[in-house]
Amino acid sequence: MLLMRRERRLKMKYEKMVELFRLWDDDYDLDFNDVQGKHSKRADVHILVTLDKILPDDGGQDLISCHVNDMLYLNVEPEELAPLITEEQLKDLVRAGLGYDDVTDSVFIVI
Repeated sequence: MLLMRRERRLKMKYEKMVELFRLWDDDYDLDFNDVQGKHSKRADVHILVTLDKILPDDGGQDLISCHVNDMLYLNVEPEELAPLITEEQLKDLVRAGLGYDDVTDSVFIVI
């Protein structure tokens, strides 16, 4: 029973994250200069460093999984990211170029 409640909370948080990705999709590359607490002056590096700080230690596994055209797909499970990230962090990462792919249920960086 407790596990079911936890999964529901996780799923709601995950659904909220996907909804915010869609809402802020047009914010990409508009206001990266306004992002507070940048980890780099480069948007792509900022995304990788921020995710490295947010995600739990996984034994040093690479964040970048593969690239397709102008997108770097990340080795980050959206359902695992959702409970770890704040709305403000997500908005800043979207502004830096982080996106969500509905088809593959994955996150990517626009390069």
